[in-house]
Amino acid sequence: MLEYLFLLMVLVLLTATVSEKKKQVLCRAIVPNILDSSRVRFVTEQDVKEILRKKGGRMLGMPLCQINTAKIEEVLLKHPYIKQAEAYKDANGVLNIDIIQRNPIVRIYLPGRPGFFVDEQGYILPWSARYPVHVLVATGNIPALSRISSFRTIYDLPERTHIQDIYRLSRFIDSVPFWKSQIEEIYVDDNGEYTLTPRVGSHAIILGDMDNYKEKFSKLYIFYTHALNNIGWNRYTIINLSFKNQIVCTKRNQ
Repeated sequence: MLEYLFLLMVLVLLTATVSEKKKQVLCRAIVPNILDSSRVRFVTEQDVKEILRKKGGRMLGMPLCQINTAKIEEVLLKHPYIKQAEAYKDANGVLNIDIIQRNPIVRIYLPGRPGFFVDEQGYILPWSARYPVHVLVATGNIPALSRISSFRTIYDLPERTHIQDIYRLSRFIDSVPFWKSQIEEIYVDDNGEYTLTPRVGSHAIILGDMDNYKEKFSKLYIFYTHALNNIGWNRYTIINLSFKNQIVCTKRNQ
């Protein structure tokens, strides 16, 4: 019994010693890891450090036990380009921060303004000229919202605009590899209808309104694979999908 009691006391002392040593470990480095930097470059390691310097307070040289990782994650997630943030400490005094950025699927141009991005979840991202992002673009008669930067997502917009429909259309195009590689622009005309510009083929695709848009794409895919593959992708100037149960094409002048 005394032997077990002695071992228990030793274990308690060792635990207390290890705990005390952990309290003495100082933060010697902050290491941001941008896990998807090969895909998009909205956020850099230096950006993360600058955000923490301004809003997270002093960390280097502080005891690790006094650094609140949950608070760090909360601060970083307020950045419009950051989708996920995980902060954790190691035994060597390093504060690691793993970052995943938001993934834009469309850039919406507004009249006289650079516009903004919308990501796959509907979050509104301010346009950035620092790093080019090659995504679907939307142009044309898109009513400008003077306070667009004050809204977090498209679902927060005060009234229905073309932006919600552009997002639905962009999300569909982005979800299908064939259309993602083929469609490069969505144009909104003065009647509020949609025309698509393809990468391959010198024709315009008139989608019309958003009614049954997925069925219209299904018709177009059949037309592409069963007709244009045989007669040539430059045979027509216009492929019109706006009519029910049919595709109307305008031939190119020979």
